[in-house]
Amino acid sequence: MSEPADKAPPTKPVYLLTGSDRPKIEHALARLRVHFSPEATEIRSALDTPAEAVIALCNAASLFGDARLVIVASVDKWKAADVKAVAAYLENPAPGTVLALVADDLKKDSPLGKVVAKAGQGLAFSVTKRNLSQWVGEQFKLAGARAEPDACAALIQ
Repeated sequence: MSEPADKAPPTKPVYLLTGSDRPKIEHALARLRVHFSPEATEIRSALDTPAEAVIALCNAASLFGDARLVIVASVDKWKAADVKAVAAYLENPAPGTVLALVADDLKKDSPLGKVVAKAGQGLAFSVTKRNLSQWVGEQFKLAGARAEPDACAALIQ
């Protein structure tokens, strides 16, 4: 019997989460995090952590011997040298470690997107500007509230 989608453990050494739909990205990260103890989860920002340091975190063993999750936000700000470091790491990733890279605006055919596609999975969660008011209404509904279309449009403005 297979596990439900939310309970299935991650099967890839790297995931790239991109797009403008932050709630969906946060939900995807939450689904990853349930498989790791809080002590075995590292969260960093690419704004102040180069890829070399992230790779060192990936290669460091957990104090508790658990699988590890390393989450890095803003990876769309990394330079070419950082992408090369990630590519080199993904040739032989640390067993039991999952690297979750988060970017606001990164295309599938970007250098980092191509590197991740070879070893892992890229997931794009974007809100189309054409349906933004509808999306805001759906977010209210998910939170158990209701908002009039005019209120959603005003909120966007």
